[in-house]
Amino acid sequence: MFCDLKGDFAISIAVIGLIVGAIIGGAIGGYIAYNEAVNSGCEGWKLIGYTALGIGIGGIVGGTLGYTGGWVFTKLTGILGLSIINGNVFIITDVIVLGHFSNYVTTANELGYGYYQISESIV
Repeated sequence: MFCDLKGDFAISIAVIGLIVGAIIGGAIGGYIAYNEAVNSGCEGWKLIGYTALGIGIGGIVGGTLGYTGGWVFTKLTGILGLSIINGNVFIITDVIVLGHFSNYVTTANELGYGYYQISESIV
């Protein structure tokens, strides 16, 4: 069992995929939209608008694909997420209960799950 008194955290692979996918998708979408707008003769606010729309659409598509890829990765490998404790990264393969009240610890123990007790300053 782990107790997260310092407020370190755990993050799921699907959420990591969503974040990375959204960033990459937004960058690609913005790049493509910008180039298309420039080639079409757009300037000023119109160019900015098309680029922003490309970033938004690319981010949504990339985030969706990244989340789905993370979910598939979890299903194939059994790795649910990553936990960062004192600058070290640990792989999570079991269900983890997060919380800052003592009943979270009791619930985790009763179910046989690992737990992270989140510090009051984070809550």
